[in-house]
Amino acid sequence: MRDAEPGLCVCGVTVRRRGVTVLDGADLTAPPATVTGVVGPDGPGAAALADVVCGRLRPACGSVRLDGADLTRRLPVPRPRRGVARTFRRPAVLRGLTVRENVLVAVRAHALLRDVPG
Repeated sequence: MRDAEPGLCVCGVTVRRRGVTVLDGADLTAPPATVTGVVGPDGPGAAALADVVCGRLRPACGSVRLDGADLTRRLPVPRPRRGVARTFRRPAVLRGLTVRENVLVAVRAHALLRDVPG
């Protein structure tokens, strides 16, 4: 993706955990101002991809770009302010809150957990 092109671009991301490759050259693009979900079979791949996009996990190789800016090696802290956040696979939501409010809770939880080793 060129610097002038907006949106999210995950290019060639590889993640290894405990000697096992859980992502091997993963690519993902999403246009700006969209909500994008990653769905897959049980296993660590979708979670690893979400962790890389949110900055909680650094890939062995590949890159994450948002609106042309390379975020691959940057800290995760500013990402929610730029519109990048994740939710966790939990069937329960906080009753009485809207979907947006539930996502904002996840953003805050991500910020609180940013120093926890992955």
